[in-house]
Formats: sequence, structure tokens, C-alpha cells
Amino acid sequence: MKTHILVTLFSLSLLSCGSDPDCSTSKDCFRSETCVDGLCVELDSNNTNPNNVTSNNTNPNNTNPNNVTPNNTSSNNTASTYAALKEQYPDSACLVRALDAMCKVPDDNESFYDYLMSGNGAGGCKAGDQSNPIDFTNSLEMCATETIDRYQTNLYPCDSRSFILEVFVTPKVKCDPDLFEINVYTAGMDCSQQSDDFRCMWENGTFHVQAVVPPSGSIGIANVEIKSKYANVIQFDYDLRFLTRD
Repeated sequence: MKTHILVTLFSLSLLSCGSDPDCSTSKDCFRSETCVDGLCVELDSNNTNPNNVTSNNTNPNNTNPNNVTPNNTSSNNTASTYAALKEQYPDSACLVRALDAMCKVPDDNESFYDYLMSGNGAGGCKAGDQSNPIDFTNSLEMCATETIDRYQTNLYPCDSRSFILEVFVTPKVKCDPDLFEINVYTAGMDCSQQSDDFRCMWENGTFHVQAVVPPSGSIGIANVEIKSKYANVIQFDYDLRFLTRD
């Protein structure tokens, strides 16, 4: 008797757990159910989305009407990203298709800072309060296949007086500032905490930073970071200029 019951239950379980789909259309389901991927499921209270069904084609948190993916998220279709950005920023010459993106001198400096020589030593003061001004420019490139360029140069603070550091980043083609970010770090300050002693601004197509470097007993550093907001579609040449003055 026990054996017969077990066999019957096993047979019923095979019927209920078979691999055949529950439905092919909603007509195969109960009135309150809908056929989704071969399964009959209940609709939610708003009758808009089957319970426990997730669509890969929608994003309830999408606040970007063009579905453009910033570089801090993964994107499997840079072609659609390029098309959406080109529609939004038609005059930005820094937008490139991924397969057309070629760097003249690729540099992988996302995790470290490349040192740039001034040709006149460290800007600021040579010794004590003796002024040692610098003014030099490097022509560089933001590669589409990279997301961050980082560079630095040395500063030598004066003993008892301050001096002025100025940094200029000038793209050589039109590139909307919404497509990339620039920051400068020196003397414990950066563009996120502007003050009377530290200013960052766009002026006639150039990102301009002015900083008051206070007296100190050790060599300082000026760091510059240029960061693309979108992966594989932003590329442009630019000039990076460092200048110090009294």
C-alpha cells in the first residue's frame, strides 16, 4: 500500500514538473493570468507588469533620455553611445567611434602620475624666498580607450611668503565640458573646494586654475587630472600649461 502511494505521488510530480511550457498565449491561462515566457503569471495591482518578471529592455531609474552610459558603468554598445552623444553634442569634435579611435602616443597612466619637467627646476622659490618662476606647456592627448590622464610637476614653496600657481588645460578641438572633467590638486586644495585662495573656471575654451601656494618647508606637487565621462568615445589633443608667479 505504501509503495503504491509513493509511486502515485512520484507520477504526479513528474506531470507537474515537466519541461513543457504552461502556455503559448494568455488564452491558455486563467482569466487573471498572463502568459510570459511560457509561464502563466498573475498581474500586479496596476496591471502593468507581471509579478516577479524582469525586463532587460527597461530601466526604471533611467534619467538619461538618450540612454547614454557614463564610464563608471559597463556599456556593451559604444556605437549607440556615440550616436546618442553626437545627437546631443553635434558640434563636439572630440566624439569618435570606438574603431576609429587611434592615439598617436598611447599612455596608460590611470593609476599613477606622469612627471612633467619645467626646464627651470621646481616652480616657486629656489632657496629661502628667492623667486624661481616657471612657464611651460606640454601638448598631450586624451585617448578614447583610456579614461583618465594624470600629470604632475614639482613646486618649491618659499620660506616665508606665498606665490601663485596657474594651470591651463586647453582642448585643441571643440569638446563640450559636459563630456569630461578636470581637477587640479595642490597644497591640500582642489577644484571641489574653491575659495579666495583656489579658483577653477572655464575661460574662452580653456580650463583655468589659480592657486595661492603658502610657505612651507618641503617640496610640493601640482597634480592635474583629466577624466573622460564616457568610455571609448572621447578623444582630443590638448595643451597643459603650468605657470608660477609672485
